Amino acid sequence: MNLQELAVEYRRTAEQVEARLARLKEEQKTARGEESLLLEGRVAVLYAELLDLRKISAYLTHYWEKEGRHGFPLES
Repeated sequence: MNLQELAVEYRRTAEQVEARLARLKEEQKTARGEESLLLEGRVAVLYAELLDLRKISAYLTHYWEKEGRHGFPLES
């Protein structure tokens, strides 16, 4: 597997996490009490994971560029 293929895998995983977040957000609309708090925690963790997945995918996509478009300085 090369870096571009790995970047695609990270992107696909990010899409799956996005779909899970959408389902959890729907559940949050009707959740009450402790269930609501638990869902809020799960959503927060998944948002952090989603951000990491997107950053890693972008980093891998632009790895061979002198400096990535996303602000990741790469050594020569």
